[in-house]
Amino acid sequence: MDSTGGALNTAITSQTAAAIREDILVTVQQQLYTNGVDVDTLMVKPADKVLIAAFAHSNRTVMVDNGQKKLTNTVDVYESPFGPVKVVMNRFLLTSSALMFEAAMWKKLVLRNWFRQTLAKTGDSTNVQVLGEFGLKHKNKAASGAIINLT
Repeated sequence: MDSTGGALNTAITSQTAAAIREDILVTVQQQLYTNGVDVDTLMVKPADKVLIAAFAHSNRTVMVDNGQKKLTNTVDVYESPFGPVKVVMNRFLLTSSALMFEAAMWKKLVLRNWFRQTLAKTGDSTNVQVLGEFGLKHKNKAASGAIINLT
């Protein structure tokens, strides 16, 4: 699923980039739900996590005074009509993208398990290298969605 300019498209176009919006999140989750996917993770850049926290500034916010002097401004779990989604911040994600997926549809593949190998000795120093190779397998390409062309 591709999104440009804040609206879903079947192909990437050269529309103007836009900020992440709640209606887009719901639309992508709805399409994934229709594909038979129970989305459980939304991965966003730090600036989008701030915008998602602002979703709560609508009339849905309930203030409870329990005597604590603490203000919390974060959304760790976003719940839409299609179920709860954990909001995960990822500093390495492309700044123009957000990802929605079901974590169970991804699997770590071991190509070469971790092992330690002693290298040549230099003076009193013993050098060691740790090696391992892993891959990531996607079990169903229809089980993930992307919102792209974000500002």
